[in-house]
Amino acid sequence: MVEVQYCKPDTVREGRSMSTPSRRAISLLGIAVLAFTGCTLRPKLTAATVERSGDTEIVDVTLRAADARSIKRRELYFSIVVFDCNKHDNRLPIQPYVSGQPVSRFSFPVEGEFVTVRGSMPADVLRDFQIPCVFLRGGGYSPGKIQTETVPLKRRTGGDGSQGK
Repeated sequence: MVEVQYCKPDTVREGRSMSTPSRRAISLLGIAVLAFTGCTLRPKLTAATVERSGDTEIVDVTLRAADARSIKRRELYFSIVVFDCNKHDNRLPIQPYVSGQPVSRFSFPVEGEFVTVRGSMPADVLRDFQIPCVFLRGGGYSPGKIQTETVPLKRRTGGDGSQGK
């Protein structure tokens, strides 16, 4: 049988309980830390592809619709960031769109199971990348950030028949 001891809020027994002012201080400190650091949303990218169309590379990044709803609800601004996985430099942020609408307007559709975020960049950007990779990164006015894992960009055949790297 287990014996349970109850303590008054201002009593300390064996270092297990804190006084009410100490609890308030720690609670306020916790809230301040959360407000300062914010909450980081870490959506999982399910696919990332790139396709050449003339002088432009079209980048499509797919994530779960539930994550897209969270981004929209929390109004988290973000960019699609393309870079060389081997060098980790030459990062290029790309403006994201969903169904032709800029994500920054937060009026994009989030129906279905997945949402594809699209951006474009000049075709010559990937010329010097050995292994092109992508991630999403950003934040909002209220505390909160978005950071996904890095995934490699897979090449698709372009509509104009051209093959990139």
